[in-house]
Amino acid sequence: MIFRNSLSSVLRTGKKTALFIVLISALSLFSVLGIGLLVTADSFQKQCEQTYTTLATLEYLGAAYPDESVFDEGMANALNNMDFNGLQSNPNVLETTQYERINAYNPAYKDGLSESLYRKNVVLAITHFTYMENNGYYQVLIEKGLYSANLKEYTYVWLDFESEELKKEFFADFQEDGVYIVHGFVSEIDKFMSTNDVVIVSNISKPVAEALEVNAKDVTPFLKAADKQYDTAGILSEVANFYRVSNDSMKVYVTQKIEEMFPFQQEL
Repeated sequence: MIFRNSLSSVLRTGKKTALFIVLISALSLFSVLGIGLLVTADSFQKQCEQTYTTLATLEYLGAAYPDESVFDEGMANALNNMDFNGLQSNPNVLETTQYERINAYNPAYKDGLSESLYRKNVVLAITHFTYMENNGYYQVLIEKGLYSANLKEYTYVWLDFESEELKKEFFADFQEDGVYIVHGFVSEIDKFMSTNDVVIVSNISKPVAEALEVNAKDVTPFLKAADKQYDTAGILSEVANFYRVSNDSMKVYVTQKIEEMFPFQQEL
């Protein structure tokens, strides 16, 4: 009996010993892997700190942000009151630089970014009005695009109005064979429900009016073109030029020492 119990105890002890060895080996392996991963991550982080530099840009989120074409008095005051010396003395800031950024317009340059400001706005010379009873729109022909990001000349679009008041005002003295210059925007919602692009005649926005130093309420978003003199369409020509310059301008950085910009403009 004693021999049998001793033999069973030895056998159980061997199994426990083997299991213990396996667990110790697994724990040692995971410990070695964990330490190795920690050392590798620490080394990689140090290499990143030596190779890369984190760049931060201060931006003022004013009432007109991100429209850079509108003067923001609050931004100007905040810039004048900014403590750049305190920023430079921050222990986490390695280096700072100050330079001006302006918009430069080149007629040959096209931004092409769908998120650009006023990208959906249009100023068009339209004619050939045909009322479509099936959808309530007017089919019109674009004779001249004073400004449009995507619409092409001599193509048809649907025309609608932002309000019934604008619609009544437009057709109060309407001439069916006339050419009209209209301001509006391309509707993204109606675009998926129609074979043609839908242009909504609308008033100019307040930021645009402020940039042009006019009162938005005093600007009529349409007029009858006289002898196809599109470029002399008064305020609407100025609005079209404003959209063109705002959307298709390139960013130009102004500095006295261009080499000081290199650490902050890595694409240069």
